[in-house]
Amino acid sequence: MAVQGGPSTLPEAVAATPAWVLLAYLVAGVCFILALRGLSSPVSSRRGNRFGMFGMALALITTLVHYRPFLPGGAGAGMLDNIDWAVAGRFSVRSRSAP
Repeated sequence: MAVQGGPSTLPEAVAATPAWVLLAYLVAGVCFILALRGLSSPVSSRRGNRFGMFGMALALITTLVHYRPFLPGGAGAGMLDNIDWAVAGRFSVRSRSAP
């Protein structure tokens, strides 16, 4: 009887996530937790805000470097379409009523 779920049952198209990506996401997650902890009091709110900004920047840069959405045919090529629609919706001209 064969054991299911072993390494031989994975399709060849599945690629493992590099260790540096996992470590960067782990550090970003810890920064988010520290940000929530720091924002709990007015005394430490600036430090908490900095942790949150650093964690978000780290997660964003890691995602952009790893998935390369800006290259044609990249893994995240459809992400740019979503960003374009979000920006277009935010800055679209809305009808206003006359005063």
